[in-house]
Amino acid sequence: MFPFLLIFVMIAGAIILMFFFQFGTDLLSTSEKINKLTVLKNIDQQLAFLFQNNALSNMELGMKSKITVDCSIVNGKPQTNLSFDERSLKSQKIIVAPITLEGKTIRAWTRSWNYPFKIENIYYLLPGLGELKNIKIYLQQLPPDKIASNKELKEFIQGLNEIPLLPMTTFAQITAPQTDKKLVILLDKTIPFPATIESNTRIMRIDFSQPLESRQVERREQGNTFITPYLGEELALALLFSRSTQTYECIEQQARTRLFDIITLYEKKQELLRCDQQDYTGIQDLLGELKKIANNPRDSTNNLEAFKTLEEINKEFRKINCPELYLS
Repeated sequence: MFPFLLIFVMIAGAIILMFFFQFGTDLLSTSEKINKLTVLKNIDQQLAFLFQNNALSNMELGMKSKITVDCSIVNGKPQTNLSFDERSLKSQKIIVAPITLEGKTIRAWTRSWNYPFKIENIYYLLPGLGELKNIKIYLQQLPPDKIASNKELKEFIQGLNEIPLLPMTTFAQITAPQTDKKLVILLDKTIPFPATIESNTRIMRIDFSQPLESRQVERREQGNTFITPYLGEELALALLFSRSTQTYECIEQQARTRLFDIITLYEKKQELLRCDQQDYTGIQDLLGELKKIANNPRDSTNNLEAFKTLEEINKEFRKINCPELYLS
């Protein structure tokens, strides 16, 4: 009787122990999943505070993380996805990151996409300082007189230099170390693309000698070439920082959707504006041109000059004390 009772107690104890072990394991697993989702939510919430142009944040994540940023089409609509292992979070923000972000910190900054009125903030993420995977930005060195003679090129370079967390190295030739991820920016065709591109190198070229309406952005990485219409500095940087060209195409669609919606609002506002000294009907055609770009810049004339013309007209409204289409 005693041996049987002892065996029974041991078996019952083992079962109870297994139950509590499994319960504890499930609890830890659930807790870990909740913590990962909390990290993603904190990233999304902290980005909301970066509403000013060139705003910078060094985010403490609270745990060692492995964050990926992607974009996907769901029910015909593009959306940003933040992922931490098996946990993911949908975000309405336009966010890009060139690699998986590993570590306990993330650097983030935002650029306001004004074209010419504000359309959306674009958020760029990088690994925290001191993390294992570092990213180096290399900017093509150009003669000062060439920069001075091209206003748009000058403004583009000034904009890059204003980015607080991107100390850039100018170069005459691409001779960067092998250990870092290299993002290389070429600004004209004086330096040809290398015959072979290293696996850790991504090159983007914008030829500012091209007229605005036909200007393109070209990205090359590991033998793959992607060319897209130039839609401003902010989206050009989004192309450079996107994990893949497929991700960028989704992001571009996301941005153009916002542009279309805002133009639609301004079309309705334009119908209500009145001023004795100014006729507002002239800007109707300009807004129509911008909608072509919003619908699909690859199928339109990509007349980006319409943006500049609209900006000049809007400034004129202010000079003659007429209501502006948008605040500039």
